Amino acid sequence: MTVDVVIVLDSGGERRFEASNLPIRLGTDTASEIRLPGPGSTAFALVDSLDGEPFIQPIGVAGDALRLNSDSLKTSRRLSSGDELEFYGTRIVINVADGIVTLKLQLEGSAYITRPPELLDEAPAEEPIVAAGFRQATDSNEEENKPPRFPWQGIVGVVIAGLVAVSSFLFTSKSIQIDVQPAGADEVSISGGWFRLPLGERILLREGSYTLNVRKGGYYDAVQTIEVNETPSQTIVVEMRKLPGKLVIFADPPVDAIATVDDSHVGVVPFGPLDLEPGTHLVNIQAERFLPYSQRLTTPGLGIVQFLEVQLVPQWADVEIFSDPSGATVYQGTEKIGETPISLEFLEGSHQLSLIKDGFKAWDFSITADANVNQVLPVVTLEPANARLRVLSIPRGANVMVNGRYRGQSPVTVALSPDVDYVIGLSKVGYGSTTRQIRLEAAASQE
Repeated sequence: MTVDVVIVLDSGGERRFEASNLPIRLGTDTASEIRLPGPGSTAFALVDSLDGEPFIQPIGVAGDALRLNSDSLKTSRRLSSGDELEFYGTRIVINVADGIVTLKLQLEGSAYITRPPELLDEAPAEEPIVAAGFRQATDSNEEENKPPRFPWQGIVGVVIAGLVAVSSFLFTSKSIQIDVQPAGADEVSISGGWFRLPLGERILLREGSYTLNVRKGGYYDAVQTIEVNETPSQTIVVEMRKLPGKLVIFADPPVDAIATVDDSHVGVVPFGPLDLEPGTHLVNIQAERFLPYSQRLTTPGLGIVQFLEVQLVPQWADVEIFSDPSGATVYQGTEKIGETPISLEFLEGSHQLSLIKDGFKAWDFSITADANVNQVLPVVTLEPANARLRVLSIPRGANVMVNGRYRGQSPVTVALSPDVDYVIGLSKVGYGSTTRQIRLEAAASQE
């Protein structure tokens, strides 16, 4: 499945986000594509797709306020139909179908939306009119003729003194600009001193030392000391450092595969999440009887979780062997591995085989197996034996070789072609080995 479009349904109608516009942010700030009522002004989650599957990635410091299916959302999670996000009472119902991800916002339960006052069913009783106190006109006139407690001259003096003080601070303060790279900090705060006056993208500060704190989702918090000197205008550059990314590795089929990243052993697959610094990393997967896997993976960092699913390729091939007549014993070297007809697994490479059946000439051949490429060999027609050799030894159980090919253990009868020179070899552990040359005539039988 691939995510083609994300649809957001809220009280304002329907909004569509194409796959090229992902990720989209959820937050309480005006820059978030999906703005939810709540405290602060920051983004707290990203909705994106990975390997065609939608997922949500928490960022910032939403704490326990952001929940998925009633569980606190701490790490990235894949999204499925029926999932439900909750943020301070606001619910987001999720539906995934045919490449369309629908997010339906329900704000009725939000703790940050003011509700209309409830009206009483009955109108309050009319209050009785109480007569006001009566004063003689002479008393009233005397109070009106009294001089004001704060003469206008005093008020003007206070205002002028305040303006002079403010002007002094303004003209002696320095203009500071905080340049955060990359732009878009979630929070910038300055501690130290007592006078700070924000003016647009700048802030007025008195000379002295201050501590600057910058926070941005997906990056380490930046804390640095700044010195405001006599220079009228200063620009403070803050280089934010990305958080490491997280990698989860799976293997198919699920065998005991060993994963290494940048030539360092990390563990047995499945494995993760593994913290990786932003950049390119070399991932290697090795498993017995499977071809090694290697890939250079680019990690964006920012705390984003990546899922790597490795499809392991078998290092063997299935080879089917038939003989006429059937029932011939199949040998690989000195090892008996079955009887025809048979299907065998061979690791990639060349293999020496022999078909042996009593009363027939042995058939020696080799096959080359290519990894994950199955073969069906042509039927081997065995020829009747024209001559027989009975091989005996003392002690019994010696390995019998004919022209370097294993034919069994003594005593054994081997079929040979007439008028052909053969080298017969016998060996047994603890007794050494010996060879003899032999040539048989047609229809001959010899011990």
